[in-house]
Amino acid sequence: MQQQKVKIYSMRIESENKKRGLIFVFRTTSKDLFLRLGSMTPDTQLDFAWLFYLEMSREGCNEILFSTDADAHDAILVTRTIVKGIPDKTNPIVTLTISPAH
Repeated sequence: MQQQKVKIYSMRIESENKKRGLIFVFRTTSKDLFLRLGSMTPDTQLDFAWLFYLEMSREGCNEILFSTDADAHDAILVTRTIVKGIPDKTNPIVTLTISPAH
C-alpha cells in the first residue's frame, strides 16, 4: 500500500440564530469545490447546508448525490456525519463531506 498525502479543506458555518441548534462543517479534498463554497455568501452557505441536512433527514439517509446539471457533469456526493453536542454547552456538529462524483 502506498502512502498518499491528501489536503482536506474545511469550512465551519454557524447560524446567527443559536436556537437552530446546529453547527455545520463542510469538508472536501477538492480545492475547486472549496473555492466554489467560499465564493458563496455566509447566508447562502448556511442555506446550502440546511438543504442537505433537511433532505437527508427527510429521506432517512446519510448521503445524497446532487447535481444542478441534467447530464450530471457537475455532480457531487455529499455524506453527513453528526456529532452530538454536550447538552447546554455545545450544539451538535453536522459535517458534510463533499466529493466530486466521477
